[in-house]
Amino acid sequence: MNRLLMTVCLAAGSALAPCAQTWSPSVSDDRVAPALQGVWQSRGYGWVFEIGPNGAVGYDISAIGCVAGPPQTAEALSSWARVFARDGETVQIAARPVQATRYTLDRIEQVPPSCGTPLGSTPTEVFGYAWQVMAEQYAFFDLYGIDWETRRAEIAPRIRDDMSDAELFEALVDMLDGLEDAHLELEADVDGQRRRHRGKPAPVLGPLLRAAFEAQSEASSLGAFANAWFDETHRR
Repeated sequence: MNRLLMTVCLAAGSALAPCAQTWSPSVSDDRVAPALQGVWQSRGYGWVFEIGPNGAVGYDISAIGCVAGPPQTAEALSSWARVFARDGETVQIAARPVQATRYTLDRIEQVPPSCGTPLGSTPTEVFGYAWQVMAEQYAFFDLYGIDWETRRAEIAPRIRDDMSDAELFEALVDMLDGLEDAHLELEADVDGQRRRHRGKPAPVLGPLLRAAFEAQSEASSLGAFANAWFDETHRR
């Protein structure tokens, strides 16, 4: 299992400097290092993380409101991220390898007040929140030729507060129509069953990785093989 790791960059100035690859554990004895404890807001993506000695809670923030994710223990937190700490006011997190995409977080005083108010759960409110999050954070509408305001006008007349969860799920799927993005996923419990809508997988890389995985015997799963390939590729 990967451990959550931290290295301190000592260069002066407010901008993040490249961090030397000298690692020290930031989770020890199942407790998060004091330097990482606090409240952090991402630059972009609409994330806020509240990190304490025993783990973290993540929040998705939008102009409409805030949704809290499930609590993460220190052990769970250490399994998916590495952390580069700078000066106590800014950190970068990256999944797995040193050269993976880094997300920059700034320390803030507190979790936004909106996180203390539960979002409404009527179909109208759920649709409004889903549309707003995409409007604020999704970067590729132009790439797929989607006018997001027009998409809302097309789908909104179908949304009724007396509609079923299944009908709402289908409306949200239709709202995402045309965004063939493998990183985009809609997931919900509908009538006691877990339903998912996913974008199409990468048309070139996906089949090549699967073929390479099937031709080897060391990695026990396609996910482990892909992660190892990604790590090795980004170290070059």
